[in-house]
Amino acid sequence: LPNGESELVAHLTGIADGETLSFVKRYDGLSDRHHPRYEGRLLATADRIEGTWRFASPAGFTGTFTMNRKPRAQARRAKRAVLSEPVSP
Repeated sequence: LPNGESELVAHLTGIADGETLSFVKRYDGLSDRHHPRYEGRLLATADRIEGTWRFASPAGFTGTFTMNRKPRAQARRAKRAVLSEPVSP
């Protein structure tokens, strides 16, 4: 790891368009070839994303990923939806 650190800090930059998303995970202190690109699809249940990741170098270094929404996050999202509804006098 750079500078003998035990952890890396990363930032995500990307776009979401309907059910598809793509993003790059940029690690502080590492060269561009060490930043993986992710492409995935939000499943119809909106609680899971599945897709592939790849690195620019070495060629062919790729794999799959799955992201699952935690139940607490779903509950918070539902609560925000209820709270954002207009209240009648």
